[in-house]
Amino acid sequence: MYTDKHVQNGDACGAATLMIALYEFGLIPRAEVTQMTETSLYAKTQDTTFLKILGKLFSSPANIIKTAESKGLIATLYQKDDIAGLPSDIEKMKKAFVDILKPMQVDTTGMKNLMDSGSLQLLVYVDGDPTKMHWLLMRKDDGKYFIYDTAFGTNDEVNPEDILVFNANFTTGRQNNFFGVAILLAK
Repeated sequence: MYTDKHVQNGDACGAATLMIALYEFGLIPRAEVTQMTETSLYAKTQDTTFLKILGKLFSSPANIIKTAESKGLIATLYQKDDIAGLPSDIEKMKKAFVDILKPMQVDTTGMKNLMDSGSLQLLVYVDGDPTKMHWLLMRKDDGKYFIYDTAFGTNDEVNPEDILVFNANFTTGRQNNFFGVAILLAK
């Protein structure tokens, strides 16, 4: 498992977490866990449509999946079965970027069980603001669960039941809330 500190460049969290997963699956060497690799991946994962919605470039689920698969991973989109009560503008964003991909519906136990076969890129929002989206990487290693936050370069052991609940509030250097959407990355 990658435990070195890697801090993302700008809003490249989707690309940075994907890069760490690629390394952990042996698809890139440790020497390529760099800002240059992150920038290259970000050029592929970002979606300019988010400029209109969030006011910044951001990695979309569709582009992360396409990029992950082009690098040799199997990438599958999952969604918690209990997402409800989103603000209308966020609901529109979810329909446009998540629902259109027809994610598989799972409960909390199902989401946790996915990590028996791979890593989860978790979509969260930060500081209680659902328009401040962020990607984290959650993995299972030797029966323990870890979450890597490339905004801070942290890799913390966590209790998955405290995180994999829609809208769960947890800290990785700042407040995060699980948006209920995750990409399973497997080989």
